[in-house]
Amino acid sequence: RFLDIGNDPYTLEHHDVRITGSIGVSIYPRDGEDVESLFKHADAALHRVKQRERNGIGYYDEAYDARARQHLQVANALHHALRNGEFELYYQPTLALDSDQVTGAEALLRWHHPQQGLLLPGEYVPVAEESDLIHHIGEWVFQQACRQARHWQLAGLPLKIGINVSARQLAHDGWLGSVKAALALTGVDARNITLEITESAVMHERERAGRLLQSLKGLGLRIAIDDFGTGYASLANLKQLPVDQVKIDQSFIRDLTSDAGDAAITRAVIAMAHSMHLSVIAEGVENAAQMAFLRAHRCDEIQGYYLGRAMPAAELERWIGARAGHSSMAQTRNQPEHEPPVMPRLH
Repeated sequence: RFLDIGNDPYTLEHHDVRITGSIGVSIYPRDGEDVESLFKHADAALHRVKQRERNGIGYYDEAYDARARQHLQVANALHHALRNGEFELYYQPTLALDSDQVTGAEALLRWHHPQQGLLLPGEYVPVAEESDLIHHIGEWVFQQACRQARHWQLAGLPLKIGINVSARQLAHDGWLGSVKAALALTGVDARNITLEITESAVMHERERAGRLLQSLKGLGLRIAIDDFGTGYASLANLKQLPVDQVKIDQSFIRDLTSDAGDAAITRAVIAMAHSMHLSVIAEGVENAAQMAFLRAHRCDEIQGYYLGRAMPAAELERWIGARAGHSSMAQTRNQPEHEPPVMPRLH
């Protein structure tokens, strides 16, 4: 009745004005046995209503309140993690199928939590996404990845590094400026940096995204559409955008050799992308059969556990060196004795 009364229009300077309300409810004694607890829990219920809808009623939910407290704890811990240097980038290698050479790596965030150990992004990025923390963390990731790319470039290992960019980062007015600043600060060759953006993030505001991507391309950066096939875009919609690469989502690769539908979709994406002069990388490759299928249908690159897991930068360097050593020995065994061995390339 209270909300209905509030919805009745009020005349204010010849205009009808309606007021909406939100109500949070706690019940004695279930939700508290004293005034302070009851008001605190009613306020928590009110906050939940405002997040979900306006002009609604919500009852206190102990489980929801516990999740909200946990959310706050994670957010506070993320602030500390940024200040205390608890983040590290791991790199998962990518392989060019036409040359069997490691061509790059995707930068993946890891959190060395002082109590819980190594945490993966799924355990904390959703919290960061709901606050401004994603901008600060995203800036740190981009700058660190650029530093690493510059280091490898100077070491004669010009690997292309893929960096994930969230929809919240794309929508932030200051993000393009921070990208320019990081490129200038690190001196990295921008052509060695690929920004991986989900199709839903690009299609949400396609005109604005198109202008932003054009600006990024103007800096020399490469653009990849990540998790392709899981959103609501299509290659036809993307043809207007300055995209260089499509990454087929691992959900299509997982059952590639046993599911005719997944196989057909994968073949179609590869063929259509190539017709638009886009390269294609398949994520989540876990066995030789998947790799053979992708090679047979001219997929350009693969990434996944079958090739290698994400690892720290120094470990990736050793892994590439060891892989090159094995390749060199195999080539030496297969060559006539009078020919010198062909030295492997690391890029």
